[in-house]
Amino acid sequence: MILKYKSESISGDLRYYINKKKMLFLNGYHDISLLNIHIQTMLYFSLNNMNKKLNIFVNNFNTNNECLPFFLNNLHYIEKFYNTTGYGLITTHSLVILSGGMKNKRKVFPNTKIYLNYNNPLFLDKYKMFPMKSFENNYYFLFVNRIIRVNSKISNIRKRRSFTNTIDIYERNYFIPNLKAIEFGIIDSIFL
Repeated sequence: MILKYKSESISGDLRYYINKKKMLFLNGYHDISLLNIHIQTMLYFSLNNMNKKLNIFVNNFNTNNECLPFFLNNLHYIEKFYNTTGYGLITTHSLVILSGGMKNKRKVFPNTKIYLNYNNPLFLDKYKMFPMKSFENNYYFLFVNRIIRVNSKISNIRKRRSFTNTIDIYERNYFIPNLKAIEFGIIDSIFL
């Protein structure tokens, strides 16, 4: 059964990012039930997105040994609606997220880069093989709400870390506020 939500803003936000962005980043899976809610949410908003290319990442805050097989077993539901090019399950919470600012005042400079490391991801391609070319090695990216709030944090990170790779900064947004512990983030072209 597909869950249905009443908020018009939910539909508008999520449809925009599914239609316009190349990746959907799903965050906040403390357990299997939250993962299932996210999958159902995607399906509910996917009616007009047949054959849409979409890279899907799943971040599991509290690593649950049952989460990965559950995710893999449900990929075929997503494939009915999307021409998915790859999937990723991040089994450790090592993706750095900087946030702040009001929803209607978010600003992101697409050419902004910082250096950061993000460890131990597990990636699978659409055939559930490991790894897919687009997903080999570790990837480095950052989601932000407002670049103004982030500049000083970037400087502090650079002072504390030694860097081996660059990452792009992309917009990050909270969706579906009436569902607890659910966050969505998007990036444009890291795999293109």
